[in-house]
Amino acid sequence: TVMAKFARETLHAETAAVLYDASNDYSLGIAEVFRDAFTRMEGKVTAYESYGKDDVDFSALLTKVKVSSPDVLFLPDYYNKVGLIAKQVKEKNLQVTLIGPDGWDSPELAKVAGKAIEGGYFSNHYSPEDTRPEVVNWVKKYREKFGQTPDALGTLAYDATNMLLAAIRKVNSSDPGKIRDALASLKGFEGVTGKFTMGENGDPIKSAVIIQMRDGKQKFLKVVNP
Repeated sequence: TVMAKFARETLHAETAAVLYDASNDYSLGIAEVFRDAFTRMEGKVTAYESYGKDDVDFSALLTKVKVSSPDVLFLPDYYNKVGLIAKQVKEKNLQVTLIGPDGWDSPELAKVAGKAIEGGYFSNHYSPEDTRPEVVNWVKKYREKFGQTPDALGTLAYDATNMLLAAIRKVNSSDPGKIRDALASLKGFEGVTGKFTMGENGDPIKSAVIIQMRDGKQKFLKVVNP
């Protein structure tokens, strides 16, 4: 939903193509969410094509994408596969903006894709370049203790731990049922990765950040709210 909103409202994309791994629940699920959200926002999905987990040649699929002339190409997969696809997009001289989800989050992406990923955008849980006080303080303390910058998964774990502690303090009990109910009713929890409110299905409703690939590095662009 975040990337569909970003594509429509910030990139002003009218059309989108989607390539996804049909054997991967992560890729398939995000592809469906993007397709449905982009369509709800009155965008048009011009190509919706799948590949297998062991595929390395995407030329036939990219030919279909090129014919459909999308404004953006959504690649909901992990960095290694995205890097391969991006290189073949460039080889085909396909003039399209590449966008994707948090599976892109790795310094290896630029190594695999090279200049082919330049200018691409992806969503992530947080960016260490974000200037919110919660982020600045967290990154500073983490670097002082471990000598490196915290990644998104480590930062999510930190937020999850603090959410659990907040729930325990709220009910002043170690009873699992009470703690679970406190977590389920959590609203407006200020974490490093954003402000959390738990949804009806148990998933947190929170903001995300948009990262752009520039000069082979991840650059924080903006925060997007759901």
